[in-house]
Order: sequence, then C-alpha cells, then structure tokens
Amino acid sequence: MRIVLAGVIGAIVLFVWGFVSWMALGWHNTTGGVLPDEPAVVQVLKDTVNDRGATEPGVYWIPGMADMEGLDDAEKEAAVEAWGNKHREGPLAMLVYRPTGREPMDALMFVRGFVLDFLAALLAALLLAFAAGTISGYVGRVAFVTGLGMFVAIYGEGMSWNYFGMPNDWSLVMVVDHCPASTRIVCNDNKNCLFVIHRKFSGRSDAA
Repeated sequence: MRIVLAGVIGAIVLFVWGFVSWMALGWHNTTGGVLPDEPAVVQVLKDTVNDRGATEPGVYWIPGMADMEGLDDAEKEAAVEAWGNKHREGPLAMLVYRPTGREPMDALMFVRGFVLDFLAALLAALLLAFAAGTISGYVGRVAFVTGLGMFVAIYGEGMSWNYFGMPNDWSLVMVVDHCPASTRIVCNDNKNCLFVIHRKFSGRSDAA
C-alpha cells in the first residue's frame, strides 16, 4: 500500500514539474520554431496526404524510402541509391501527422498524462523496493532511482538524437528536463516507502 501511495505522490510531483518545465520556465519554447509560411505547408499536406485517403495519424519520413514490393534486385538497388542521394542532399524531416484537429489542451490529455506519471513512479517504487536489500543508505537509493531516470533520458532522447537527427538543443533540454525536480523514492530498512523531491541544483532534499 505504501508503494502505491509513493506512486501517487510521485505522480503529483512529476505532473507539477511538467507544468513548470513546459509552461513556466519556457526553455522548451527555444528549441522548437514556427514554419515561415505555415498556411502554405498545411495546404500542401492536406492536398497530398488527406486527399489520398489518410484518416489515421501517421509518421512520415522525408525523404521516404520507395515501396520495394514487386521490384527486382536491380530496381531495389537503384531505389536505395536514389534515397541515399536525397538523404545526403536534404532536407530531412520526420513528420508526425494527424489529418484531423483536436482540442489543444483537453482534460483527457491531462488525465492520461497523470496516469502515465503514476505508472512511471509506481514502477520506480517497485524496482527500488525489490533492490532495497542490496542498496545501502540514502545516497544509494537516490543514486538508484536517479540512474533509472537517466537511463530513460539517455536511451530515449539520446537515441532520437543519434538516429532520427533531433537537434542538439532539443535533445539536451529534454535530457536535462528529467533532472532538476526529479522524484526519488526512499525506503528505510522496514521498507516503508516515501517519495522525496530531490532538488538537484540546490543540493537539498525535502520529504514530500
């Protein structure tokens, strides 16, 4: 039961930090821009993607690889070479596309976000409870859960930076986003679990 409580408290901390990070600090605003002629780009997307029957969200690559079905070896080799030339020439893009709109900040989105925060915090609490017998001291517990967060940050954002070409500033902010108010679970020897807010930059930890 205490682990579930730790998950709930941790989810609240994560949810509040998400608001501070994205709405108050404004550092994410500096890593994403607005297209110079957005209406023209939107119209092209509607004319090419929507009008060809796309009704579900999808991910599109620019340049995209040609459909290889039905091609012989020589044609496949030519298609790959053509794709490589386009890739080297640029531009490169990964387009996450939804053919229809939706409310920008509907309540269901925040509910889903809180549920995901809870699941992440609960998983961290469970992993720390399983490993409690092999971790000694408060510092060890903080380091353990910090390591979990950094694993997610480096593997997720680092891989996107490496393979998908995400910009350096975007990737750096997303990685650092995991750190300043990251939540830490601390279990004492009786395995009574508490969530604490680890204030990375101030060097203080206050029990939540």
